Amino acid sequence: MKKKVMAVVLAGIMVLTAACGSKSPSEDSASQAVSEEEAGQADTQEDTDTEEVIESEKTVLEDGKTYHIGIVLQNDHGAYARMAEGFTEEINTLLQGDVTVTVQDAGGDDHQMARIVTDYIAEERDVIVAGGYGALRTAADATDSIPVLGTCVSDYISTGTVDSNDEPGGNVSGVNDVVDMNRLYEMIKDINLNDENAQGEIRLGVIYTDGDPSCEYEYQLLKLVAEEDAQVNGTALTLERYLCSEEEPMETVLEKACSECNVLFLPPDAEIATKMDQFREITVSHSIPVVTTDSYLCRAGTYACLSVDYLVEGKIAAQMAYEILTEEEDENPVAQMSIRTAIETENRLGNPGVAEAIGRPLLYYMDPLTDDAADASTGQAAAEEYGDGTDSYEDGTDSYEDSTESYNSYGEDQDNGYEEESGEDGAYDQAGEQDESY
Repeated sequence: MKKKVMAVVLAGIMVLTAACGSKSPSEDSASQAVSEEEAGQADTQEDTDTEEVIESEKTVLEDGKTYHIGIVLQNDHGAYARMAEGFTEEINTLLQGDVTVTVQDAGGDDHQMARIVTDYIAEERDVIVAGGYGALRTAADATDSIPVLGTCVSDYISTGTVDSNDEPGGNVSGVNDVVDMNRLYEMIKDINLNDENAQGEIRLGVIYTDGDPSCEYEYQLLKLVAEEDAQVNGTALTLERYLCSEEEPMETVLEKACSECNVLFLPPDAEIATKMDQFREITVSHSIPVVTTDSYLCRAGTYACLSVDYLVEGKIAAQMAYEILTEEEDENPVAQMSIRTAIETENRLGNPGVAEAIGRPLLYYMDPLTDDAADASTGQAAAEEYGDGTDSYEDGTDSYEDSTESYNSYGEDQDNGYEEESGEDGAYDQAGEQDESY
């Protein structure tokens, strides 16, 4: 509107100027008076238009309303806390402070998690944000009306909380923190090349708690990539899965894995995250390098990781919450709100302390973790680059589709998804091309 008004004013001035050459002084004075009057009216109109634009932006949010958002964290894992920090910071910026955010940590207790969610529902929170698979399931099972946004979850389809990544279909959506498994496996191969005792054979063990769908999902992705690589490139590979449970505690399972493997992969396991002191002690005693997709697990005791930035993941979730709260036409915008991702922020990090303890220097491309924050080497830069989260989720959505197109069938059809998508001409060629952008 402003441009249109200014164009009219300029056009009027040009016409009056051209006509002034044939007018008398009195006519010139009259014309000038008219011109000044019109310009004054135009300025008034422009100011009015500007005020209307500002007011229209303000009225997207309900007048005088303070929004209330509840965050439930599965436990005190650093990744969840970092996500909550990013979310709180971003949503306060977007809503200009007209929001209260309550963060509660369930401490890994299912009953406590249920109580937190029940309280949020009773308080009629506008949005519930869940950190971790268990928190997501608890919130999704407890309400079908309040919008629920998941975070720190690798796959949503396998949790049973959404119909698809593109159109969740209910009241649940969120941010996916899966990384590019091709890059992860390249790290594992590079680590193995630096092991003089490996003799060119990768004996890869994957350890996690039985029944965790996010861990299962990442295991299946890595398995597909590793087996594809062995078939195409002739890599000598032995891949075993080691599941922890009440009957088979982590310490026992981990000892067995360390005795049989020369490198381990630890998915983002919320249960093992509470036992990282024991985990580190055992793996260091065997001099076994462990790779994970969680920077906070890496800082707590693994050798290296390929991890997204959880601060930015929280910011992306905040952008989604803002869209939900400011949607005027759609009564359930979450149903059409596709799962987004923070994959654009992934970075290869290493733990210098663990590297020294097992006698395996970090690879040249691994940024050493600092004591300040597990994603400190990327966090500030990523936060500045992705700002309000808009660019990161738009770009990230594209990357997510590219890097996981061949995996989507796993969540939708676990019986035959992998067989259908494997082969030299499969979708992994598309994912592999992403390496050029890093």
